[in-house]
Amino acid sequence: MNISTTPLKHLSGPTLLLFAGLGLAATPATTLDSAVKVSFIGFLHVSDSCMDDVVLAFDMNGVSQQVPVSKTGRFIMDMPDNTEAVLHFQKPGHVAKDVTVDTHYAGMGWPGQDTRQVKFAVILHPERAMAGLRYPGPVGSIGFDPNSGSLTATHDLTVVPARRKATMEF
Repeated sequence: MNISTTPLKHLSGPTLLLFAGLGLAATPATTLDSAVKVSFIGFLHVSDSCMDDVVLAFDMNGVSQQVPVSKTGRFIMDMPDNTEAVLHFQKPGHVAKDVTVDTHYAGMGWPGQDTRQVKFAVILHPERAMAGLRYPGPVGSIGFDPNSGSLTATHDLTVVPARRKATMEF
């Protein structure tokens, strides 16, 4: 089999560079830090199973927004990569909890993955069961490993005495 290179010999250097540039431009970029969306799918549990007065808010980039919670306690929140937020879970008569989320390095996961899904659950305990205790800070954090993009999660259930609401006078 003979392959003729005669047509290529007649092309000028700039023309060859143009063809090479077009070939590279047609190739999609494959960087480890490509833009992805992270979808947090959560399940909230409360003692009376009533979600009517539950408030789930998140603070992201200095803006606070509420997230709807279904009657079964399910919620979904989408975040872009390279973002940090704090989720606030509250219900009257229950001890509030905060969870920090960090989507930096979410793009380091499997190639071609446009959306990462993270599923987790939060349990709000009644104040009467906590004996006057509260959580001094976030009870957990969700993030991604900077070397591999693997999901990382921590939790800290340390409690401290709750502040008294008001001084009683007689």
